[in-house]
Order: sequence, then structure tokens, then C-alpha cells
Amino acid sequence: HLGECAFRGVSATSTDFHFTRSNQVWHLPDLVLQRPEGRLELAGVADERTRRFEAHVRSSVEADAIRPLLGPKEERALDLFDFTQPPLVEGRVCGRWNEPQSLGFDAQVALTNFVFRDEPADSFRTSVEYTNNLVRMIEPRLERENGTQHLAADHIDVDLVDQQVRLTNGVATADPLVVARAIGPHIGHGFEPFHFLQPPDVRVEGVIPLHGLKGADLHFDVRGGAFAWWKFNVPRISGGVDWVNERLTLNNLQTDFYQGTATGRVQVVFHPGEPTECAFNTRVRNADLHLLMGDL
Repeated sequence: HLGECAFRGVSATSTDFHFTRSNQVWHLPDLVLQRPEGRLELAGVADERTRRFEAHVRSSVEADAIRPLLGPKEERALDLFDFTQPPLVEGRVCGRWNEPQSLGFDAQVALTNFVFRDEPADSFRTSVEYTNNLVRMIEPRLERENGTQHLAADHIDVDLVDQQVRLTNGVATADPLVVARAIGPHIGHGFEPFHFLQPPDVRVEGVIPLHGLKGADLHFDVRGGAFAWWKFNVPRISGGVDWVNERLTLNNLQTDFYQGTATGRVQVVFHPGEPTECAFNTRVRNADLHLLMGDL
């Protein structure tokens, strides 16, 4: 039993464990590290000859507590979050001592009442794997606004070398602006002119750069209700959204339009440090021009 202590910068109010050493192999079957907000339980084995270790971990301690064990890339990822409650993590971690590049883990992760890139969320659950600078989240699901909005995907890959996120078969009933801001401030800026009065149904897939616009290749399919853009207000809209590098294109738009219908295409081009270009063409049928001119 140890009282207040710290290991590699990770502090604890108390620590209890047994250990054995035989043939240069250490066994640690029941470590319990207690902190004010929660505890960490660990059972592991480490080989002095090969420097390999493997441990099974269950944790309810705050994420910042393990910051001293992280590398610069992992710390930058952690900085995107603001936690009000400690995450719950249960899984396995392995690697070699003093070789951060050998680190790997797989775990079940549950977050509650947290903020990611200034966007609040009620809960997030996923299976997560990490190896060779690649984080894979398997069947992630996020809920917000008391469960009225949700986002899910088959898997999300975060490549820490190429600094990009690859999203596969994402589905959501959520405000696209919130989703875009969570993806990144540059993508959020592109979606700011488009407003849904109620969260639409969205499918999304593609590549998201962690920094800047270069390399963006993201594709949405949107089915929504009341929608506003610029001076236009319509009760229903659907279509595709393609984000490729600095170009945002809304394809195959179909909408009820001032008691008529409209179809068309909108293209937005972003020039860093310069005004944004916007062009559109549309075909309108049977619209009430009095209602339209009232908005214009």
C-alpha cells in the first residue's frame, strides 16, 4: 500500500497492489490507483528481456491525469476536448518500454457531458483501436440535445501521420452546422450560411483534413425540412453536398419553392484571405413571385 504518490507524472491519492518477479518477468495482477474523481484498475505483465508489456485497464479517472504519458500528437488530440465528467475506459494496452511508436491499445470508451471543439454533447460511445499512429473508432455513436440529435458511423479512422480523418458510412439526424464545426473550424465556416430549422437526415462519407482545406474530400446526402440560405426560405430541401479541397458544391438540389418547386446547383469556392465566390443556377416552376420578392 502506498499513500499519495506519482508515477511518470501521473499522481494518485493512494495505490494498492501486489507483484511478483520470476525469470525477469514482472506480474502485477491487481493494481488499484485511487484519485479524487475516480480510480484506475490494472492487471499486467512486463518482460525485462524483451521490454514488452501488456496490461488490462479499467479507468474512471479524468483524461488530463494521463497527459504526462502522451506524446505531442496525442496531447493535441486531447486538447480538442473539454470534459465535465471523467471518461470510462476499459481495454488492453501493449508495447515496449521507452518505445512510444510500439504502443497499441483496444478499448471500450464512454464519454458523458463533454465538449468537442466548442460543441457540447450528451454522450459518446465507441470501440477504439490504436496502432502505428492510426486510431480507429468502430461503430461510434454520439447523442446531443437530450437524445434528439445523433451521429453514428461504421468506423472513423484518425491518421496521426497524414493528419486526416476518414469517415465510413456516417449517418446523422443533427444540425449540419454543428457537425461541420465539430469536424473543423474551416469546414464549419463553409456551412455557416446554410440553416435548417429542424435537424435533417444526413449520410456522410469521405476524408477530412485535421488542418486547413487541402485534402478535403467529403460527401453528404441531405434530406431535410425547413431551410434558409441567403434571402431564401423554403419548407423542404434535399440534395448532395460535395466538399473537395476549397470547393463546396450542392448538387441535385430539390425543394418546395414559394408554393412551387425548384431544382438546381450551388457552388462555393473559398480563397484564404480573399472574398468567397458563390455561383448557382436553378430551374423554378409555378412559384408565387409575390412571396419570393417579399424575401428578396
